[in-house]
Amino acid sequence: MINIDMFEVQLGAAVLLRFELDDGNTVTILADAGTHGGGYGDNHVKDKLRKALGVGHDAPVHINLLIGTHYDEDHLNRMNAIITDENITIDEAWMPPVADETEDATRDQAFSDESLLAVKFARDFESGNVYRRYIAAKRDDCQQLQDMEVTVEANLSEWNAERLDEARTAEPVQQQRDEGEGMEFFHRLIAESAEILGIEEHSHVELESSDLDEDNIADVALLGEADVWVARQVEALVTDEGFVPLWNDLGAELTRSRTKETKQRLAWLKKSTASRAVNAEALNDVVVSLKKRGVPVYSRQIQDGEPRRFVWNKRRRQFVEVGKRANGEVEFSLLGPSQSLVAKHWKRLPIARMFSLASATDIPIVGISPSNQLSYVMHFKSEGQGILISGDTGCVDFKPKGRTESYYKKLLKALNPLHVVQISHHGGANAHFYRVLLKSGGRKQLSSSLLLLSHETKSKSRPSNTLRTFVGKIRTLKDGPTLVLTSVPKPENISDYADLIHDVVGAASDEGDASIKYDGTSWTVIKHAIDKAPLLPVKK
Repeated sequence: MINIDMFEVQLGAAVLLRFELDDGNTVTILADAGTHGGGYGDNHVKDKLRKALGVGHDAPVHINLLIGTHYDEDHLNRMNAIITDENITIDEAWMPPVADETEDATRDQAFSDESLLAVKFARDFESGNVYRRYIAAKRDDCQQLQDMEVTVEANLSEWNAERLDEARTAEPVQQQRDEGEGMEFFHRLIAESAEILGIEEHSHVELESSDLDEDNIADVALLGEADVWVARQVEALVTDEGFVPLWNDLGAELTRSRTKETKQRLAWLKKSTASRAVNAEALNDVVVSLKKRGVPVYSRQIQDGEPRRFVWNKRRRQFVEVGKRANGEVEFSLLGPSQSLVAKHWKRLPIARMFSLASATDIPIVGISPSNQLSYVMHFKSEGQGILISGDTGCVDFKPKGRTESYYKKLLKALNPLHVVQISHHGGANAHFYRVLLKSGGRKQLSSSLLLLSHETKSKSRPSNTLRTFVGKIRTLKDGPTLVLTSVPKPENISDYADLIHDVVGAASDEGDASIKYDGTSWTVIKHAIDKAPLLPVKK
């Protein structure tokens, strides 16, 4: 028997998997434990965990595997309450394999686990020096972007010849550095940037240039000559003395015409950089708590296009990595992230160079943040049933670089079967994720699958149009996937396929936990609060 509980956490994530074995034991896995919105306290997920397991406040709880799918705060921030509860024991924890991009990495430097933030935080958990250094580096990056922002505002918004002459001879701009705000500094920047961009503070969409690496610099020759000049000038703005405006007439005119766009791109980079600091704080808190409880902490990644298989070992009472032929009552394939993707984000450009290329090219403001790209992708299999746990993954590394095939065949094959799918990114616009599901050969099977979706109540942007398109492709005249939700969406966001939402099981509400069960024959929804009737289009 298999039990899956998806907890109501607004724009967060927490999924409990339980696999009952033939010997009477149960394998218990908790993937994420985070909230965003709702004003929920630290014990929100822990209380739901105990309720799902049917045990009281002080009763013992055992988790075989705790997973942080990635290092976004909304997936980790209620995990500490579970880890620090003396009545809850955990065998092992998998934390996301995100690298410390503040290191001085060179193009030819080999990547190793020593550069993973979770590993570094774990080894330094008693002193906290690595964490403090990382946060200080993010603060410096954010303040550098603020310096750029002030200069853009002062020198570009109403450019004229007189100001141009003044700029050429101006003293370096020195911005006041506020060191006393702690993490509030980063939260404030996120809020300010979101307001400039007209997006939700917790939007995971990010400027595509934030993913640039050294390979992209070689592409600068493809730009127009004037844009190349601007790129080089902006790159030269940051000196040891501060941020210095150095424009010529051509560059001034070009940049003046792009003032709004330049400010927006600065806001994207500022929000992205501040978010990494906030996420690192959540990751460090979890890792330190795990180490204090003596729980082994691992970060895993795959070689490009090569799934890693793990099987539950009854004797050792843990998952062990195996080859292709070994099978077990519970097994799972790790399908991402890949080592090359982790290394790519490790070898990030300095913030000034990212801004220079972003300012000089027509890079669209679309993309998935690095933390989302680096989500674990896990396909669990038991009793012939396939369950996909996806975090916020974009499946961007399912696509081979420089090869003709659309996606790695081994990864697509390992995705089958697909009976239960946690929809990635809370139903956001992850195009590769949905394309990968379709390419996996599971289109026909997906038409009768259970799609688990967690997002905030009446979200403005979720479910996205991308999810709408995906559902349209897999539903048929006779059949369609079943949607299991934890919060009610806005009717206009789901009107095309609201009929696919499962009926209410239990008490109806705008939000509530959802539970499904496989009894050896079929899947049954045993708890579901969202009523689809008010979401259906009104018949004329």
